[in-house]
Amino acid sequence: MPNPEPGGYISWGEFDFLSWETITTASASGYNDELNTLLEYNATFGGTRPKPNFLAHNWTAKLPQTFSDFGMTNIIVDRHPFSKEIATYLLDTFMVAGQEISANVLDSTGGGRGDIARRLIEEVGRNRRNIGLGLDRLTVIGQKPIA
Repeated sequence: MPNPEPGGYISWGEFDFLSWETITTASASGYNDELNTLLEYNATFGGTRPKPNFLAHNWTAKLPQTFSDFGMTNIIVDRHPFSKEIATYLLDTFMVAGQEISANVLDSTGGGRGDIARRLIEEVGRNRRNIGLGLDRLTVIGQKPIA
């Protein structure tokens, strides 16, 4: 964790993956939960890491305690619940991140893992107008005590 000057502040904002919500419409024909499958697949590095995946540890929820453990005071926790207005934006962002993970991480693990992820992304893309996702946004602010 970066070390601010005494009296200085540090903030950290993350999406809380334990709040993950997949939204589908009745017209999501042929949709077989590829979005959740892709999340699990990427979070276990194509099945090369044991379950539970790194997202299940919910380190974001532990951020306030982590700040305290590092001596921060005046800790403020700001949680913004998921807003349906940004469901498509979050889906698009997740799909772009999935492409990056498939090319930069999964391809290097071999076994066609990147190709599997890209097929899942393609399937999600086919149903893009009928699915979305929501995540809460968590921001934690802390102050380093003055002496």
